[in-house]
Amino acid sequence: MTVQWIGRGARNPFATRFIRPGMIPPLDAEGHPVSVAALAARVPHGGFMALVGPHGSGKSNLLAALAAHLAQDAVVMQSRVRRARDVPGLLARIARLPVAAIACIDGWERLGALGRVAVRVVARCRGCDLVVTAHRPCGPVLARCMTTPSLLARVVAMLGPDDAVIGHDDVTAAYARHAGNVREALLDLYDLFEQRIRGSAAGVRT
Repeated sequence: MTVQWIGRGARNPFATRFIRPGMIPPLDAEGHPVSVAALAARVPHGGFMALVGPHGSGKSNLLAALAAHLAQDAVVMQSRVRRARDVPGLLARIARLPVAAIACIDGWERLGALGRVAVRVVARCRGCDLVVTAHRPCGPVLARCMTTPSLLARVVAMLGPDDAVIGHDDVTAAYARHAGNVREALLDLYDLFEQRIRGSAAGVRT
């Protein structure tokens, strides 16, 4: 009798290193590619633009792709805000930027009202652009990020899990379970993939 550990050491395509911002090409709500170059062309000098959408709709991913594109022709600073206490450090970084640089800030609302005012004032004084992510409009909107089951299905197809492990019904259920939050749905699929791989690894073939 031969024991075979099915799936042992299998790569989980939903691991953070594969789904973190910047790893997946930005897609629109229906799963079609977004023209990052077209968005970059709309970023005004010395202006403010926002990527707007609900939690898990791809704002951070789109911002990462946009920042990478803008960095081809300009100095770009990227910052992810976690709490209002990040404001002093963020202001210091913006104050050191050269004129016409671009500050890409993920998590605009977390700065708090006073923090947002301070960042805009310092950026204006430096002649820097601001491109931010937000859950609701807070100025000129560069793009609105939305999700559909088709978007999640396309992302999953790009990640390439074995259909025998994660199927279409699993993807649809994960989308519904997390009310369209693609980030949480992908984390859910990570857990499901692990459960099924562990289950198959416990099987015995003769």
